[in-house]
Amino acid sequence: MHNPLSTTEAQFQGGEIVPITLTQPVQAVTSQSDVDQNVVEQAIQNRSGMPVRLN
Repeated sequence: MHNPLSTTEAQFQGGEIVPITLTQPVQAVTSQSDVDQNVVEQAIQNRSGMPVRLN
């Protein structure tokens, strides 16, 4: 997950974290039984843009 582009100048200047919405295809992957939900949550919090192994 990565931090989405700011949608307003105020968000860009203030460093506000833009809410993230997981699409249905992403939810289909992240809800699989072999996915570590703790890793998913940490990846969402970090939003580094780097690939993360979920299982």
